[in-house]
Amino acid sequence: MQPACSAALLAAFLVVLACSAVSCRGQLADNFYAGKCGNFSVEAIIHDAVKARLAWDKRMVAGLLHLQFHDCFVACGGPSYQVQLGRRDGMVSQASMASILPGPSVDIPTAINLFARKGLNSFEMVSLMGAHTVGVTHCSVIHDRLFNFNGTGLPDPAMDPVYVWILSTFACPKGQAFDNIVYLDDPSSILLVDKSYYSQIMKRHGVLSVDQALGDHSATAWMVRFLATTDFFPSMFSYALNKLAALDVLTGTAGEIRSNCRRTN
Repeated sequence: MQPACSAALLAAFLVVLACSAVSCRGQLADNFYAGKCGNFSVEAIIHDAVKARLAWDKRMVAGLLHLQFHDCFVACGGPSYQVQLGRRDGMVSQASMASILPGPSVDIPTAINLFARKGLNSFEMVSLMGAHTVGVTHCSVIHDRLFNFNGTGLPDPAMDPVYVWILSTFACPKGQAFDNIVYLDDPSSILLVDKSYYSQIMKRHGVLSVDQALGDHSATAWMVRFLATTDFFPSMFSYALNKLAALDVLTGTAGEIRSNCRRTN
């Protein structure tokens, strides 16, 4: 393959995994790279590469979905849909931007407000939280929920006591040497993008405070029930992800396509 074509493939991979500032949704397209690398299908090459890596290590799905939350998206074992292409990389990277992301203990009104600022309604927010179906956290993040909620010396009463016992005994025992990983969904479903996450919340098995709060707050509880008891999650999740992916992107001549994703050209 010619160097120019190889560079185009690398650039395509970086662009598929990039979203930055300035909304230009109308310039994105499902077939943006069609015919731009001779007879090679950029999308097919990327798809096959990611699929091969997923077959080797499905844990990377959580990381990719985390990137999508503030940068990009790749789908896994659940809803499938056309991804709008044509994003370019930003010229500036600011660590301070990470501070605007909602944390694991954010309250629901604050979370709704943060998403609303980006043009996403509360139902879209709850649908996007479904990405936790393949998510993980660490014991250090939920330690207080298990052992000292709000300084009481007791577990968080919002969590099912039996589930507290399971997590505090097997996953996150006191005095453990390592900061173990904890799945945000039922371990039997952790490699599938499905509605199980919402069913777990209804059982009071929400691992993060924000997870359980979705099922307890009056503004979002009915949405959790709806997504847990119907088959609308795949379509709602795909729709919300596509909308998220089209927010604040650089297209056309704005930004650049980086030759090294770790730094600007």
